[in-house]
Amino acid sequence: MTNRAHRRWTCFLSLLLAGVFVSASPVLAAAEEAAESGGSEASSYYSPKEHADVDYEEMTYTGVNAQALDEILAELDGITDGSITVDDTEQRTDDIYDEILQIMNKEYTEYVLGDIAHYRYVNDEELAEKNKQDTLAIQDMSDMAYVSLQKALLGPYGGTLSEAFSDEQLDELEEYEALTDRERELIDQETELQQKYDRLSEEEYSYDYEGK
Repeated sequence: MTNRAHRRWTCFLSLLLAGVFVSASPVLAAAEEAAESGGSEASSYYSPKEHADVDYEEMTYTGVNAQALDEILAELDGITDGSITVDDTEQRTDDIYDEILQIMNKEYTEYVLGDIAHYRYVNDEELAEKNKQDTLAIQDMSDMAYVSLQKALLGPYGGTLSEAFSDEQLDELEEYEALTDRERELIDQETELQQKYDRLSEEEYSYDYEGK
C-alpha cells in the first residue's frame, strides 16, 4: 500500500470511528480490559469501549457490503448541494453522520471477522478471495465517506457538522484526496502479497548447515 493510502486508512479509523468499532480481536479485548482496570500501558493506546456480550462463536461472517453506505451518502450529498430538502437540515446532517458511524461500525466488524477467518485458514482460497474483496470494499467505503463529509463541511450546514470533529480531524478532512485507481490496484497487490506470505509461513522448511 502506498504511504498515502496507508495514511488514509489509519486516519479514517481514528477520525470517523475511534471508539465505535466492535472488534472481535481477543488482543484488543484484553488490552481494553486492562485499560479499564487501570493498566497504564494499555490505556495509552486504547480508550474504554462498550462491547456486545456476544461470544465469537456466535458471530456470523457475511462479508463487507460495499453498497451499505450508498443511500445515506447520496442523501448527505443531496443536502449539501441543495437537491434534497428536509425539515430540519442541521439535525438531519448530524443524524446522517451518526448513521455513517453505525454502518461503518457494522461493516468494519464484518471485515475483522473475515480477517480472522482468513488467518485461521490461510490456505482456503475462497476465504482468501473474500478477504481481498473485503479489504478493497472497506477502503472504498472509507474513501466515499471521507469525500462526502469533506463536501458537507464546506457546504451551508458544515458549521454544525464540524462540531463533531477536533481541529486536527478537520485538517485531515480538508487535506483528504480521493482514492485513485492506481492506489486501488496497489491495495489489491499488497493484499495478494500478504496472503502469499501467510501461506508460505504455514509451510515447513529445512536448511542444511555444515552437513546437519
